[in-house]
Order: sequence, then structure tokens, then C-alpha cells
Amino acid sequence: MKKSKLGTIPVSTRTTPLNDYKWTLEAETTEITKEKTLIINVYLKNNQDLNYRVFLIKDDYITQDFQSSVPVWRTGRLVHYVIYDWWNRNNKDVYMEEKFKDIVNEFIGKKDDDDAINIISKYQDEILSEITLKKEKRVTDPIDKKMEEIKELPKKFNDWLENDVFIKSRYIYYQYQNKVNMQGYCTHCKKDVTVYKPKHNGNGICPECGSNIIYKSIGKSTKVQDERRAAVFQKTSDGFVVRYFYLCKSYGKNYKNPYMRVDEVYRDFYNKNLHIEAYVYDLFKNKYTRWIRGGEVHYSNAFYNVYPHNINSAIKDTKLKYSEVGALAGNKIDFRFNIDAFIRNYKNGAVYLEHFIKVRLFNLAKDFSNRYTNDEDINQSGKNLNAVLGIQNDDLKILRKANVTLDGLRLFKIARKQGKRLTAEQLAEMIELYDVRKFEKILKYAPIIKALRYLREQPDYVSEKEIIYSDYLDSCITLKQDIKNSFVLFPKDLKMAHDVNTELINEIKNKEEYKKHNTKYAAIKRMSKELNNLYYYDDNKFLIRAPEDAAEIVKEGQSLHHCVGGGEYSERMANKSIVILFLRDKQNPQTSYYTLEIDRKTNTIKQCHGYKNQDSDKQRIDSFLKKFKREKLEVLDIKKAV
Repeated sequence: MKKSKLGTIPVSTRTTPLNDYKWTLEAETTEITKEKTLIINVYLKNNQDLNYRVFLIKDDYITQDFQSSVPVWRTGRLVHYVIYDWWNRNNKDVYMEEKFKDIVNEFIGKKDDDDAINIISKYQDEILSEITLKKEKRVTDPIDKKMEEIKELPKKFNDWLENDVFIKSRYIYYQYQNKVNMQGYCTHCKKDVTVYKPKHNGNGICPECGSNIIYKSIGKSTKVQDERRAAVFQKTSDGFVVRYFYLCKSYGKNYKNPYMRVDEVYRDFYNKNLHIEAYVYDLFKNKYTRWIRGGEVHYSNAFYNVYPHNINSAIKDTKLKYSEVGALAGNKIDFRFNIDAFIRNYKNGAVYLEHFIKVRLFNLAKDFSNRYTNDEDINQSGKNLNAVLGIQNDDLKILRKANVTLDGLRLFKIARKQGKRLTAEQLAEMIELYDVRKFEKILKYAPIIKALRYLREQPDYVSEKEIIYSDYLDSCITLKQDIKNSFVLFPKDLKMAHDVNTELINEIKNKEEYKKHNTKYAAIKRMSKELNNLYYYDDNKFLIRAPEDAAEIVKEGQSLHHCVGGGEYSERMANKSIVILFLRDKQNPQTSYYTLEIDRKTNTIKQCHGYKNQDSDKQRIDSFLKKFKREKLEVLDIKKAV
């Protein structure tokens, strides 16, 4: 509606007599705008001057607000300004003459017996819906046009999902029987098989198709869900699109027919220069789900399996055509990488990714492609691959044979600085078996070859050997032990040496904590003797005594893993509102067993807890506690308490 023309329409003079109604409405029509226009004049109470006037035409409406010194245009509907209880027709909210409704119905072009304001409201709702739809279509139509370029998924896509993406989602469901051989069903080859001594959740091999499988006992396994991410490249008119999928394969009672959920969640359209338009399948205007424009970085750290068979044809006319991304995607089964990061980095000049892939350094390409900034681990201006990687002579053969990772490359270069060159087998072993990043800390103290040999010699029951060794070396530095001594650097029993050092460090920390606690709550030590006079109790099995000082309360909490070691209990005891007592087994009087909290006002036991508050054997001390209450607490003169 043209507000400039509407503003020229003279303001009508009120024709309705003044009254006590909250609102008075008058209606008139005009064609001054060359289109029939309904005008609703709104007066507040008995005002002679106009408060609002609402203009309605066939497909639009607007309100002129006269409340301020200068009229203001507003887009709200009439019911936003004229607020009244339309359920109660006999009230004195709104006054309208009989002809008001006739004028409204004549303008709309149909007879409606509803309340006049509701008639106007419905009319405005219809207009608003049409306006909103037109606005939305201006947004959605170009998106829908863009989506028309999407082609059918490749014919072999589902087979690829089964044989590559979900290669580890293969099971043999078996019916447990107390027998050596049991009957089962392979979810991959879909055949009944006989399996030998299967174990629920154990690994095995299908005797029929040779697949690596996981055994599932039919009685124990009620629901299995395997989730994956996958992506597909497809050609478009001016580039290519990468389509991203969330996948979920569910095995339930009907494990012979698992349900495969395939949800397409993102679509990234790239033009020939790799400029991106990102779309996400999500809520539009909080109304319904459809394709909408999305942020450019909506899965920045996500790794996807990528359908490899059509990538080269999809990207052949773009700046990505020499990137070798197709070879990266298809280098081995179940290989995942960050596609979005790969394309961004390649677009920004990371051509070394292409060179890594060409010499089959696939893990290195994967690790470097997941970076959005330049990395100090490589020299991007290097004239050849050795210069880029910072390696020497024929080192590349070793790195390629080991399919080195970024962390592995760092270790290899550290070993070189130590005058050692790792073999491909050693490098592959470290990458496969250890947290390679921990080795960087280890190598500050130990030569890499000796460290590797030392860890290899550790017994199999020691898990996460490199982490334990790294922590042990840190503890040696903290304790100022002579790490240059080979007996310290390579202890005979790593696990024991690690645990001993950990205890030593904890003991040092505890001594400091105990000292602070005793200083803060010195009153507890002063009252210890008199508390024992009041509360000490024993029989032939157990004893109850008071803490020697505040530090002993902390030790009690640490030993039993409950909250009495916190400052709150010590503070309350020092303030004489509670008493903390220790219950001990007489055969082990120095070992924490149960802790009691006594209410000083009532002289009753408020709490009695053992290890982690689990109190699994509390019945063992039950009769002793009853005697303690009867013979000690109930006869104690509270007034004589400390």
C-alpha cells in the first residue's frame, strides 16, 4: 500500500456520540487510491480525536497511529490495537453502530454473521498468510531451483554402504546353548551358520563368507545401532555438489532385516572456482523442515566416508580436478577424512595435499587437510617433497611404507635429530599401538629406539604403556630423581615404579594439605583428648575414637572416598555443632572403616558411612552401634560435652 497516498486521505470527524465504551469503531470506504479501500476509524473511550485508522484493500493492510505528535505507520492487525473480550458480547469494551458490520461485509464481498472485529481479523489473517507466503517464496524458490540440479544417487551407492562404510557392522546372532557348537545367523551373507564356542560381544569370523564379525547372543542383544557419516560428489551445471548423509543401521529382534536410516543433512554446491553455497536440511522459519541456506562451516571437524567412484568425473572442470581427492577417498576401505577442510585448504593453495596423495602418503594428507591454517610441520615453499616435509635422502620411502601420520612424521624427525632413523616397521608399530603424541614427551628424556624397545618389553597386562611411561617420567622430574641414571630412566617394573612415584607425590601434596587443615582447624586437636573421654567405646571386635587432629579427618575422607574429608565437616566440628568419630575394626585399628557424625544438640548418630557410602557390610557393626548408643550416647550428660 502506498502510504503517501493514504496519508492524503482527510481524517474523518467522529460521527458517533461520545459514550463510556472503551473503544468506538467507525467504518467507511473510499476509492481515492484508485482501489476500493476500507477505513476503520478507532477512538479510545470518549475521545473526539482519532487514535488509529486501519486501511484495508484487497491484498494488504496498514494502520496509521495518531497516539504521538507525528502519525506513525504500523503493520499490526486491528486486534493488536483494539484489545477486548469478544467472548463477552454484553460488555462495554467496543461500540459499533449497526451499519459498521454491513460496511465491512460489503467491502469483503460476502455476508458473515461473526463478530465484526473477528471478520476483519480473519480477513487480515488471510492477507498476512498470502504476504508471508510470497516473502517465503522469494527465499525458497531460488533454493528449490538449485535443488533441481541434484541427480539420483549412484546405482552402486547402497552396495558401497554395505561393503565399505558398514564393513564393521557385521554380526552373527546365535541362540545360546550349553554346547560347543551353536546355531547362528550371519547378518552379512544372510546365511544360517554353525559357530564354535561363541562369546557375546566377542570377535569372530563367519565360517560361510569369511567376514570379520561380532557375536551377539539373541537373548542378551535387544538393540544394536551403528552410526556412520558418508558423502557423495556429483556434477552440477557450473561445478559440483557434495552431499552429506547421516546413516544409522539398527538391529533389533528382527535382526535378519536390519533397518537402514539414510538422512541427507547437508549439500555444498561449489562452482568451478570452488566458491561454496552451503545448504542444510532444517527448520524453515520454525515452521517446517526443508532445504535452507546454511553456514559455511557446519561440520568443521566431521570425518566422512566418501563415495570414490565418480569423484573425478564430478570435479573434472573445476580447480579441484588435479587434487587427487578421488584417490584419497578410495585408498582403502572405511577411510574417512574432512572433505570441507580438504577443499578449503586446496583452494587456499595447499597443493602439497595433492603431492602427498600421489606418493601414497594418505594419512598425512588426511591429517594436513583437517587444518585451516598453515602448519609449522611443513615448509610450503619447499622446491620438492623432501624440502616440504623437512626430511632427508630416501626417508620418503620409509614414510610411505609406514603410511605415516602427522604425529608419526614429527617423531620420525625427532629421531633423525637424535641421530637415529626409524624403520618403516618401527614407525608403523608406533602409529598402530601407541598414542604417538605421548612419545614427544618421552623423547625429551629417553632415546627413541631405547624407549620403543623398553615399551615393547613391558608385559601385556600393562595397558596404555606409553601413557604410563610418560607420566612416570614426569613424576621423576617432579621428585627430582636422577633421570640420567638408566635404573631410573628404565625401571625394571614400570607399573610399580609409576605407582610408587604417584604415591610419593600424593603424600607430599597431602602433607601440605594436612598442615593447612590443621592450622585452620586447630581446635579439633585441642578437643581430641576430652572427646575420647566422652565418646571412646570398644568391645572385643570394634572400637570408636575421636580424630587426633583435623588432618586425620581429611585422611579419613580420602581413604573411604566420602565427603567427610571436605572442609565443611571440620569447620562444623571446630565450631562444636557436630562430632566426627572413627569406627575401627580392632584387628586393623589403623585402617579406616566407618565414619560417624554425632549431633551435639541431641547426642544422636546423624550419619554412619563406610567406603564410598556404600555400607555393604553395615550389618556387621549393627549390634555394636546399638550398644554404643545405649551404653554411651544415651547416658552421656550433654552439658558436660566439650
